[in-house]
Amino acid sequence: FGLFHLARERGFITHFNPADITLYDWDAGSGATLAHIGDYERTPLKTYYLQRDYDGGTEPYWHLVNEEYDYSPAGYDPVLVPGLRFSLGESFPNPAKWKTTIPFTINHAGYVYLEVINPHGVVVDVLVDRHLEAGNHMVTWQSANHPEGLYLCRLRFESYSQAGKILVCHR
Repeated sequence: FGLFHLARERGFITHFNPADITLYDWDAGSGATLAHIGDYERTPLKTYYLQRDYDGGTEPYWHLVNEEYDYSPAGYDPVLVPGLRFSLGESFPNPAKWKTTIPFTINHAGYVYLEVINPHGVVVDVLVDRHLEAGNHMVTWQSANHPEGLYLCRLRFESYSQAGKILVCHR
C-alpha cells in the first residue's frame, strides 16, 4: 500500500483507494475471514522505485517508505466525476517498457473504442471496439511490439473522446 500512496502523492497515478481492496486474514484452522486495512500495523519498506529526483527534491537510491497517509476514502478522488459519461485513467506503468495497463470507466452501457496512436499520428493498435457494460474496465497494451516514443491512447464513448499519453522506453 505504501508504494501506491507514494505514487499517487507524487503524481505517478491519480486514483487509488486502499479501502476499496478486499482483504482477508488467513488462519489454517478457520480459513479466510474478511478484514479491513485499518486493522493492520504499517510496516516500513525500503524501496528505490519511487525515488524522488526532480523539482529540487532528492532522495537516496534506497530510502524508507514510512510516510504518514490517511487511508480513509475522504482523501480519495473518485475515478468518474459526477456528470461525466466516461473517464480515461492514466496507464501504468508509464513509461512502459514491455506492456502497460490502461484503466477507464463508463457510467452506462455503450459502444467503446480505444486506440493507440504512434508519434506519426497512425493508429497502431485498437484495444477495444465493442459494446461494454457500465463500470470500471482495464486493458493491457503490449508496448514491446512498438518502437520507443510518445504514444497517444484515445478513448471514444458516444460522441466524446479523451486522450492520454504513454511513453514507451525499452531501456
